Amino acid sequence: MRAVRYGRSPPGGAVSFLEEVSEEILHGVFGVPLTVWGTWRKVIAEAQGALGPVEEGIALAAFPLSAEAFRADFEKALQSDPDLRAYGLSGRVTADPAWQWLRSEPALVGRPDTVLVMMLRHDVLAARIALLAAARGLGARREGDTVWVEDGNARWPVELPMVAEEGLRRGFTLSTMAAAAVTHAVDRIETLQGFFGAIERLRPGVVLTVEGMFLTASREGVAGRPIDLRVAPFGPIPDPETLERDLRFYLQEAPSWSDPWRVCPCGAARTVSLHRWSREELTTPGVRANELLFVDDPSPGEGTVLVFGASCDRHIEHGLRLLQASHPKTSGRCARRPSSTWSGSATPSGWLATPTRGEGAALVEAANLLDVTAHPGCWRAWWRPRWGARRRRR
Repeated sequence: MRAVRYGRSPPGGAVSFLEEVSEEILHGVFGVPLTVWGTWRKVIAEAQGALGPVEEGIALAAFPLSAEAFRADFEKALQSDPDLRAYGLSGRVTADPAWQWLRSEPALVGRPDTVLVMMLRHDVLAARIALLAAARGLGARREGDTVWVEDGNARWPVELPMVAEEGLRRGFTLSTMAAAAVTHAVDRIETLQGFFGAIERLRPGVVLTVEGMFLTASREGVAGRPIDLRVAPFGPIPDPETLERDLRFYLQEAPSWSDPWRVCPCGAARTVSLHRWSREELTTPGVRANELLFVDDPSPGEGTVLVFGASCDRHIEHGLRLLQASHPKTSGRCARRPSSTWSGSATPSGWLATPTRGEGAALVEAANLLDVTAHPGCWRAWWRPRWGARRRRR
């Protein structure tokens, strides 16, 4: 995990990082507090409970469980204001090296029941994120606990609870949380814009449509498969031949004469296999369970189900019900294909193929494949986060 570094720069200029960092130094350099460690110590020192404001929209509270009046006021404030949220200290937070001081804090000796809580207003955090995004020429709109930072088709969701929890772990003020969130969103948006540009260069005339965090590329009025923008642009870039295969797969450019049960749209040979899903995954957002072919009863509950998939050495497609409807004569291989077809060189490196029930189909653990049906366990990134020259930040 990378350590937090602090620096300052003029608008559009180079960053000059500080060699020595303390709360007092940061406050003096920037004119506002950037961390909250001093406020934590002040409220912890009050044995009967205290609430310490940091800046607009954020305050820290410490109180013993026995302070019933303090707890009642605290809970009443949360219930009356939906934008006011309380974030307590979890094991993940206090495990951070920045919280080592808490284990030896003298004020907590003999007070094991002390509760530490960060109070944060989501409306103020959202407004601060929107203001910083506007300063960079970007739009921002709030949907519940999510702020979408946007530049045309390129957008990135900023989840306010995640920003707050990470800020709590690092000891950030609300202003620092907002600045870090926007910086991250800007970096993601620039990567997405490079990703869109790469597709347009490889497929001139393609029309790109973004809904939420899914991209659909269309050519000549024919829509391709949805691409999950939370994952696809942010991994290692493949060689040119593999990249071309990926685009053929997502744009469904298989020859009209090919058998889709035997030939992947990317041009490689593929076959039918079985994949194990947990039943909880069937209700995951983005999963189109009505397009899946099941071996087991897919009723809700615990445990797993077996799902048919058609896969080559790189891509996998789970939405086979539509394929079954369009090519019914060849769909019998779902039941007839012998598991022996996976022996020897036919089994790509890293796969586990074992005979299982399902009339001879092979059970394949294939977490390295690109999944177009948004199976939560199968996605792997397939583009790197840099596409040549970056856009100059505004």
